[in-house]
Amino acid sequence: MLSECLASGQHLGESSSLEDPPFTISRSDVLGRFLEASRDIRAGQLVLRESPCAVGPQPGAPFTCIGCLRRIAAPFCKCPMCSVAPFCSVQCTNGQMHSDRECGALRRRIRGRACVTLQPQTVLPLRCFLLQWTLPDKWKALMELEGHEEERQGTAVWQSVDAGVVAVLLGMGIITPEDRDTLQRICSILDVNSFEVRGPEGEPLRAIYPTAALLAHDCTPSAFLGHEPEDMSLVIRAAIDLKKGDLITHNYAGTLLPSIERRDNLRKGKYFECRCRRCADPFELGTNLGSLRCCGCGVGPVVPKDPMDRHSDWKCDRCGRVVSGALAEATYFVARGLLERSDRGDEEVMELLLQKLSESFYPGHALLLEVGQILAGLYNEHSAEWMMSPRPNYALIRRWRLCEGLLKTLNKLEPGISRMKGVCMYEMAVCMTTLAAKGRETATIKAKDVSSILRQSECLLKQSVANLLFEPQGSPEQKLIYSAFRALRRVKELLHGEKETLHRI
Repeated sequence: MLSECLASGQHLGESSSLEDPPFTISRSDVLGRFLEASRDIRAGQLVLRESPCAVGPQPGAPFTCIGCLRRIAAPFCKCPMCSVAPFCSVQCTNGQMHSDRECGALRRRIRGRACVTLQPQTVLPLRCFLLQWTLPDKWKALMELEGHEEERQGTAVWQSVDAGVVAVLLGMGIITPEDRDTLQRICSILDVNSFEVRGPEGEPLRAIYPTAALLAHDCTPSAFLGHEPEDMSLVIRAAIDLKKGDLITHNYAGTLLPSIERRDNLRKGKYFECRCRRCADPFELGTNLGSLRCCGCGVGPVVPKDPMDRHSDWKCDRCGRVVSGALAEATYFVARGLLERSDRGDEEVMELLLQKLSESFYPGHALLLEVGQILAGLYNEHSAEWMMSPRPNYALIRRWRLCEGLLKTLNKLEPGISRMKGVCMYEMAVCMTTLAAKGRETATIKAKDVSSILRQSECLLKQSVANLLFEPQGSPEQKLIYSAFRALRRVKELLHGEKETLHRI
């Protein structure tokens, strides 16, 4: 059953290839180039599988093997041909990631000059730079992407690239002064269009996919992404049923960030003002993810009068009290800083912080959900200790309720197939199953209530599998499916036992 289920998920819509893609590339004055459905697409169906133009370390990452992309510590070996590419071992120098064409292009640029090892922050920009000789078609596709260099010129980001990438490659003799603008454009394109992918050991990397980069942004996306670790290909599937002509969208800003931070990140990192349905709603589709608690009446949510204007005043929806946008923004970012400075490994500290933040933020606010996620993880981590305490069920019930609050928000913000929903449903179901089993064993929960909890758990586990069914082979989320099936078997066993108990009664 499990293998058939996984197979059906992995192969749904696999016939959709670039020879007959279910999308077209369109253009508008507002969005530029974007992807839209060329026919009806079912939820879960493959939209695109794309290999990267180039892959490399994140900015600020330690030294990374050019061959296998694992992090390495000095001393390490270098490519025997170009003498600059770092490797974790001699065996890795024979891999395909550092291709003969890439190595040859490096040798031609260096021409035997003494060089130091490639610095991590230069690897991906340099790989993109060399595409003009190694893979001209990919170079052309890369250069057609939007980089917003005009907005970046003279900024701290521009200066950082000039010092950390351009100057370093100039000093190594790999580029010439005439290449400065080209490198700046490449780094601009990477910052705006690259995707974060996982390396062989889960470390974050950056990769560039020219077609996937055309996905338009929406804070409630219609597609979800995954990537295949073996070849670093990016896989895009429909999260919901799409009609012909619908935009295929991705959320580049983070689902659980409030508008005040999400829109700021998009403005600074992607260089546009988001005007999607969620951003236009002061209540963020009924989640109150960014709402303050009114300090006047203490009851109503305080939300921006005009969500599209970042300088707008905020107003209580209950009593009408008005606060300035500057005060609302300061309240959020001061609280964000307080969370960042707190001890995330201490349950008591986090519970006190949650209580404190609840005085300023309305129920459902992003910061309250974030602290709740931290607490759910801590209660899970310390579950054995709680089992021996005077309140053995407290941690289970607390985790259950924290997951329940998060899931309520995710159901509104990520309709359809969602990785986060799948994980949350699994965690919630495990709490409920364990609580029901303990309640039956100790006779502290009525038999009919045990059955009700178990049936809710069974439903959640099935939904969890449905949401995680399309995760790439070997990913943590895909492995969670096996755990979900084991949990389902446990629930069915408990339900069978409960049925027999009720018959005896």
